[in-house]
Amino acid sequence: MVRGIEGLSVEEIRREVARGGRFVYFTWCISIILVSFHRTSGVYFLHPEEHAIKYGWRYFLTSFFLGWWEFPGGVVHTARSLHTAFKGKDITQDTMQELDTRFLQDHPVVTTWESFNRNNENI
Repeated sequence: MVRGIEGLSVEEIRREVARGGRFVYFTWCISIILVSFHRTSGVYFLHPEEHAIKYGWRYFLTSFFLGWWEFPGGVVHTARSLHTAFKGKDITQDTMQELDTRFLQDHPVVTTWESFNRNNENI
């Protein structure tokens, strides 16, 4: 589930994206001596007026305090996670393609002349 699109129609989402909205995810890291766990959050929709840190702060804090403790992987993953906490990883293009694909599956369109004729024989 994408956080931030509750109650929006597909058309409203398209308008928000055209105005500068974007879909992002965040990364976070936890390290325990010899092992480092690098994970991603769920997907968030940022409206044009929103900043990524609104949702990314918790991933920033998690990585900042718990990510450094494995060398060298923890340091590298933590640095990446801290960077994405401020901007988010932009996946708008992929998400919009998926949204369009699902919308077309739910709302089939006429693709051939034969199917158009079958549906409109009584006109």
